[in-house]
Amino acid sequence: MFFSADGALVAICQPKDRDHQQRQLRLWRIATGEPVALLHDGPGQLECVAFSPDASTVAAWWHDRRIDVWDLPSGRLSATHRRPQWKEWYPHVQVVYASDGRLLLYGPETTSGKTWDVATGAVAAAWDAQRDCNRWTTRVPGYLIAGSDARIYIWRLADGRLTEIPEGGNNVLVRAAAGDGLIVVHRPRLGEKGLLHFCDTASGQTRVLPFDLNHELLDVSPTGDVAAFGLQQTDPLSSWLEHWTRRPGAQSKRVRFVAVGTGATVATLVGASRARFAPDGRTVVVTSVSGELRAYDWPLRQPLLWIALAGLAGGGVGWLLAAAARRLGRRRATSA
Repeated sequence: MFFSADGALVAICQPKDRDHQQRQLRLWRIATGEPVALLHDGPGQLECVAFSPDASTVAAWWHDRRIDVWDLPSGRLSATHRRPQWKEWYPHVQVVYASDGRLLLYGPETTSGKTWDVATGAVAAAWDAQRDCNRWTTRVPGYLIAGSDARIYIWRLADGRLTEIPEGGNNVLVRAAAGDGLIVVHRPRLGEKGLLHFCDTASGQTRVLPFDLNHELLDVSPTGDVAAFGLQQTDPLSSWLEHWTRRPGAQSKRVRFVAVGTGATVATLVGASRARFAPDGRTVVVTSVSGELRAYDWPLRQPLLWIALAGLAGGGVGWLLAAAARRLGRRRATSA
């Protein structure tokens, strides 16, 4: 999922076949759940999507090293960029928009420390991304994040601005980021269990959240106070329901929202596999096991009884309660 800066639009790429060779990249309006435009329908492996600051265009970087640009809201393909040198580039880099509206491409390697003006091919910005780092990631849209034994370095790709966190992160495993203050989530030592470190780049402070390492961190709210985890819980009733409905994982998969400060469970969604917060923090978009997309108001408008029971009840009972809660809750649903 890729959101526009104002959180009004979300771009989602979904496979059309079992082999994931054919894909659709579609744009949705979160407030109404209505599709805005079908941007791509065919073969291709998407790497990243970027919206212009005024949301008048959207760009996509593909695994075959090409960039497509569409006008919004029409969804008309306005440009396709290819350069011979891109064929040798590392595919898992990013396109971003500068504040002046220029489309930039980061590369050619994760550690290059350069952004290039897509229209001219000239270097737009360069900085030292090597340093003493031994782990880099461009997973967080718009940022390069690297870790060394002594520090964590965070560059904003649009302008090269650097933020340093004086805490060892040679095994930095970035999982999520939130807002312009950028909350970085990492595990400082691979052997350390039960801790996530939330680093606020604006203040340089770090908060620690106990959690089960078997849970996958999906996203963090823009304010950094809530983290969404994906987990799978199996019990006899869940297994029986999955067997008879022939939907493996439908009842056992869930998304749990946890308060960063206390580690307490805020809410649980049963039958969900992925979750992302919109940039404004007022909406969370969830993908169900069946592939349905749902946009919820945040905080979730669900009965407190269900929220309390979902964490205690078995997956099968939790699934039944979740079904009732979805009908009662204030939900804006879309179906892909």
